[in-house]
Amino acid sequence: MLLSLYISRFVNISVEATETLSADKHPSIHLVIPLRQQLIKLSQPDPYNCDAIAKLKEFQNYYGVMPKPMCQKCGTNDNVIPSVRGKPSQELAMYAEEGYVKLSGCTTTHTGWCKKCEQWTG
Repeated sequence: MLLSLYISRFVNISVEATETLSADKHPSIHLVIPLRQQLIKLSQPDPYNCDAIAKLKEFQNYYGVMPKPMCQKCGTNDNVIPSVRGKPSQELAMYAEEGYVKLSGCTTTHTGWCKKCEQWTG
């Protein structure tokens, strides 16, 4: 969620800049400077976001290489994401919100979730 939020902020500012600057034949400096400053500020490292992005990369390195079980309904594992048991950390919950893993609770033993068929696998 944090990564997509960061990207959406950047895209929104870029779209705003494009629309503002293409509206006039000769955009004046008072329109250009604030948009430039917003983009510069957004591109500066934020220690809070850096930690979150590092955690997302850690999850991706761990869960992204897990073998994916086949979905019994569609017969493929293309849309299957890993299932995670137990109480998730806040970061893992956000990672699950992004659709990279499916939280399965404490008592289930499923190994994956098919996003296409919306059913447990394994």
